[in-house]
Amino acid sequence: MAKGGKPKPKATAKATPRRHKTTAQSTAVAKIPQPHGGALNAGGTPGNNGGRPPSVVRQRARGGFYDRIPTLEKIADSGRTGDADRIRAISVLGTIGMGSSMTADDVRERLRLTLAAIRRELSSEDAERVLIAIRPYWIGGE
Repeated sequence: MAKGGKPKPKATAKATPRRHKTTAQSTAVAKIPQPHGGALNAGGTPGNNGGRPPSVVRQRARGGFYDRIPTLEKIADSGRTGDADRIRAISVLGTIGMGSSMTADDVRERLRLTLAAIRRELSSEDAERVLIAIRPYWIGGE
C-alpha cells in the first residue's frame, strides 16, 4: 500500500525508454583532427565564449590598485597599525613601485595593439614594409 491507503500501481514488465537528446547529440559540431590524436571543435566549443582576455582583467586590477595606493601609504606610515600590517603595506608598495615582469599574455596583447596601430596609421604598402622589417625580432632573429 502507498501513502494515503491507496494500492500501488502494478509495475509493467518492461518500462518504455525515454528518448531525450543528450548534450552531445544536440550540440554536435564538426571536429578538426589534431596530430596528437585528439580533435578540436570547428568554430570553438558551443557556449564557450572564452571569457575575458587576461590582459583586460589585469588592466582592471591595476586601475583598482592605483586608486588604493593612498590607503597603503596610510597603513605604512601609521603608528596605530601593527608592525605586520605596516611591513606588508611597504612590501606591496615596493613591489609595485619597482615594477614587475610582463607575462606572455601582456606581450601578445601589446603586439596585437601595435600591429593594429601600424596597419591603421600607415598605407598598406608602408605597413607591410615595416612588418617585414620587424619580423626577425619577433621570431627569434637578431
